[in-house]
Amino acid sequence: MQASAVESVGRAAGSSIAVGDWQGAAIKTLLGWLPTEILCEIFRSTLPWKRRHNNNTHLLTPPWVLGLVCRGWRECALGDVKLWTKIEIDCTGLMTETKIVEHFPLAALETQIARSGTAPLDVKFESSRTPWASDYISCLLELLVQQSNRWERLDLTFLHIYPLVLTQIKGNLQSLKLTFCSAPLPPQIHDVFEIAPQLRDVTMINDSEDTDRWDAPVLSASWEQITRYGGSFSAEICVDILCRAELLVECGLHDSGDDMSPGTSLAILPRLRRLAIAHPRVLKFLKTPNLEYLFGNCQHPGSDSEVEI
Repeated sequence: MQASAVESVGRAAGSSIAVGDWQGAAIKTLLGWLPTEILCEIFRSTLPWKRRHNNNTHLLTPPWVLGLVCRGWRECALGDVKLWTKIEIDCTGLMTETKIVEHFPLAALETQIARSGTAPLDVKFESSRTPWASDYISCLLELLVQQSNRWERLDLTFLHIYPLVLTQIKGNLQSLKLTFCSAPLPPQIHDVFEIAPQLRDVTMINDSEDTDRWDAPVLSASWEQITRYGGSFSAEICVDILCRAELLVECGLHDSGDDMSPGTSLAILPRLRRLAIAHPRVLKFLKTPNLEYLFGNCQHPGSDSEVEI
């Protein structure tokens, strides 16, 4: 009886393996029939914007890993420039330069830039938790800045140790998100984004503990052309920015809830349709005749959250 049971289990296991092999072959055959355009669209739709932090190097994350599956996928990955246009360098948790070099080889960044052709780039650069000046990070940033004429979106979190590299930025940015982790803002960075004719979407986050030193508008930009703005500074700074941005359609403000001086100007926003705020007192200084949607999210001033639309 035991022998019969063993034989039954063996046949069942063999049958399961056979079914698994058949399913795998069927999937492989199906993928083989998919047009390259559809396969590439699936790849682009499933690529994560934010890389999962683990011990893997950058070369074991999408889109690099696609080339390791099979020759067909590698050809698809290499032939589709849009798969290579999202460039993320996040040094979070990499506390030594050796670790950064291991995770983000310079040659890999050069290769990705080459594979992206001339397509617009989405760039994310995070270096806030590397308080020491790193020549290698500067090299990575300089390589990205050389392509700044192709930047379409920029998500930048940085300390005060790399401003000179950023002064070389040129191009047609449409969306900009800046997170500042040190105060005051280096004077070199004030005018970096002043000339950006395509810029329409700006988010600025104050992640510095020294909030008292943010006593002036932190960035020169063509506010008169901005249609979407999000900020987490003092209410006075936010209102000062809004006074210059009369074309705004969407706005999100996460201010500290500080009292505003009686002399604060009134911001007139005739095109504003959607507004999200963290403190109601800012409404006294906004005139929004065509507002359609107001969202209030009154959270503790010390929270790390930000208001987004």
